[in-house]
Amino acid sequence: MRGREAVENWWRQLLEEVDLHVETEEYIDAGDAVVVVARQIARGRASGAEVANRLVYVCGFRRQKVTYFDAYRTKAEAVEAVGLRE
Repeated sequence: MRGREAVENWWRQLLEEVDLHVETEEYIDAGDAVVVVARQIARGRASGAEVANRLVYVCGFRRQKVTYFDAYRTKAEAVEAVGLRE
């Protein structure tokens, strides 16, 4: 299994095992792109264990459609990638 089918299968399996919640903390307008800072919380359905982490993405747009979606380790890296400063 490869490509889109593999990604869909991975998400399906993950969501059978955990309850997943994403809370957006901040949007930063960068013209044709948006920096999105969010917190992801996953709770194991069997164990109840909770794992939380911060997500930072840049979504690029053209003609009201997403043209790219990149993940970054920090807000500073994402902001720099779109030509802004924190």
